Amino acid sequence: MRTDTWRYRLFDIGYGMGAGIFAVVGMFILVGLWRPLLEPWPTPVRVRGLLVALATSAFLAGMLAGRCTSERRRTVFAVASGTILTLLLAIRATLPPKNAATLVVYQAPGILLAMVSLAAGTMVMGWARRWLTAERLALVSALIVAIIWGLLWFLHGGLFKSWLWNLLPTIFPFVGGIVLLGVWRAPVAHSRHVPTIRLLATVPSLLLIAPLAWTYGVGRIAYPASIEAMQPHAWVRLPANEPLTVVWGGNRIAANYHAFSPDQRWAYDLVVAPAFVGHEDPREYGCWSVPVVAPADGRVVVAHDGEPDHPAGQLPQIHEVRNEIVFGNHVVLEVAETGTYLVVAHLQAGSVRVRVGETVREGEPIAACGNSGYSSEPHIHIHHQRQPPSERPVGFAEGLPLFFRDHDGPPMPHGGVEQVNGRWATLGPTIRHIGRAP
Repeated sequence: MRTDTWRYRLFDIGYGMGAGIFAVVGMFILVGLWRPLLEPWPTPVRVRGLLVALATSAFLAGMLAGRCTSERRRTVFAVASGTILTLLLAIRATLPPKNAATLVVYQAPGILLAMVSLAAGTMVMGWARRWLTAERLALVSALIVAIIWGLLWFLHGGLFKSWLWNLLPTIFPFVGGIVLLGVWRAPVAHSRHVPTIRLLATVPSLLLIAPLAWTYGVGRIAYPASIEAMQPHAWVRLPANEPLTVVWGGNRIAANYHAFSPDQRWAYDLVVAPAFVGHEDPREYGCWSVPVVAPADGRVVVAHDGEPDHPAGQLPQIHEVRNEIVFGNHVVLEVAETGTYLVVAHLQAGSVRVRVGETVREGEPIAACGNSGYSSEPHIHIHHQRQPPSERPVGFAEGLPLFFRDHDGPPMPHGGVEQVNGRWATLGPTIRHIGRAP
């Protein structure tokens, strides 16, 4: 009897240490998963995100402890708490000074939050273990899927919708993974059909996990927003007087890869021939140094310059999703007619000719085309959004329809690319500004 007691006690100690390690390591895993949501925001938001990750992982560790019987739960909880405390203090002691901003996570507030979350997870699992079955978990996950996609399809717009869209490939796959684990560990109420029920219960969890592939560019779909519902529309002239070829543009993601992002739902990438030449020197491309003009009357609210132009074909690494890094040198106009915002991006270093607060007239030169920011070759990027970009991170604003007028093509020209003889070629039309009719 004593041998069995010590065996169980050693198991409880090992189980508790594992739960504690899971809590701390899980914090870093969650931060990695949530990175696209945390990076656009300033340091205080990222620190709060780290606190949320610590609380979440500690809560899940507590749920692991809660799976034990009531007699053994106290030992597991005590060992898990000690492990978390030891690891957090060790991390705090070894962090370099440059990471001092995140020390709040490993000081008293963060440690207290971890302990409370661990206790909450233990109590929740202790209560829920009698309730959890594979069928009920499947029902809950199916309800989550229905609510998410119902809101995305039926909400016409709003910042909440763009937030929900960004949660799909970041937070909800994690939720789906937890539910999937529960589906295969929880008992099945209808014991005669265990394999069938488990397989059916897996489907909603996989639907929650699937958007994770979007992070790697696989299976992306267009942000669910209709042209008719998203008002106001902007009708502007082309941003250059040269003949412009539409590489990306339009309403469908096959013709416009920007359509995945809420703020760039109807963005355009425009080039001047020759394009896709496969040369590193940006001066070999027709769009290089082409004068960029104001597409509409408006007030300059952003005029960012100073980002370097990089060689064509060498996309820069993005460590933070900030406007300056993604758009490079860019100008943002508050359109006089609609009060909304036009973003003109990837401009040549040192070419921006306007200043914040100035009023520009349509057709007035504002810069030159370059290859700054997240750009594969010299081109002009333009999109229309409701909120000022200086107040909303990339991907967290409402994109609005953008139409071109006074040119020899359709109002919303579609783009797209294909490979021809091993080289990329555009499927979009070449259009040119022709001026307003008298």
